[in-house]
Amino acid sequence: MARLLSLLLSANLHGALSDEFLQVVDMFRAMKKPYDGVEEFQLASNNLADVMGLLRYIHQELIVEHALPFDRVTRKYEVDSIAHYRMNVRNPNSIMEDKQKVPFGFGDFGAFDFGVATSDLFLENVVKDGDFVGVQRQEPQISAVLNFTYPWYWFSVNGECPNLPWTCIPGTKHTDCESKDVPPVIPALCNPDGCAGKFDKKARECSATVASETNWADCCLRYKASNHWFTSEEIIRGGYCDKDVPTGKPGCVYYYDELQNKDFTSLDEITGITGMDCGESGDRKCTDWLDWR
Repeated sequence: MARLLSLLLSANLHGALSDEFLQVVDMFRAMKKPYDGVEEFQLASNNLADVMGLLRYIHQELIVEHALPFDRVTRKYEVDSIAHYRMNVRNPNSIMEDKQKVPFGFGDFGAFDFGVATSDLFLENVVKDGDFVGVQRQEPQISAVLNFTYPWYWFSVNGECPNLPWTCIPGTKHTDCESKDVPPVIPALCNPDGCAGKFDKKARECSATVASETNWADCCLRYKASNHWFTSEEIIRGGYCDKDVPTGKPGCVYYYDELQNKDFTSLDEITGITGMDCGESGDRKCTDWLDWR
């Protein structure tokens, strides 16, 4: 419980640093903890939340025992931890100078499904403005499954080639796809025709445009050539920056330090499972969710 309280206390907007448009924001994600707390890939083409949004997601999606198969051996999506990302965010000037944005300083939110951005408008904005961190405010009265007093927020961070999935998905037009890493729910763009993967050579050699969706499932979207950063169309790079102070330019709008063990909080610890009695006679403490279950 003490660990959860510390997360709650740290979940705030820290304000500007050297750049007046640079913001430091605590974001959270429910996920399976990687070995030693070190992620294999940088976070991209994914969604996060503030701490209120994360707790709502866990309560509504992950621990609804009656709505999930009884014989499963993990929680939904194998989630066992809460990851804490302290993000340095510097969105493009076109977003930072728009006083109508609510909350100010963030672009429109885009939901991701297996690496695919599901909103056409979101993709159009990335093509036009370059990479950005998006946000969506959720009002308690709109989603009253859980009775929260305050609104909560979802965040989106786009990666490279955001219109395509992490790996190819087989379908009627992609019969040559041999990927075994097929998601349980196929993104709408890839159903039933299938999709190329965002790192496939062919997908990176052709171009998809916002003017026509005919090849969105086959080719990577590219930045608009008239964007003042480019003289020609270039594959969308994604917003993760290798500098701790992002610039707001394409390919450099958010940064976070590599996660470590200390950045993860176990759901078993938060819920008190590891303090409960397990075993035939209750002579030992439970090791994890499956042991308790």
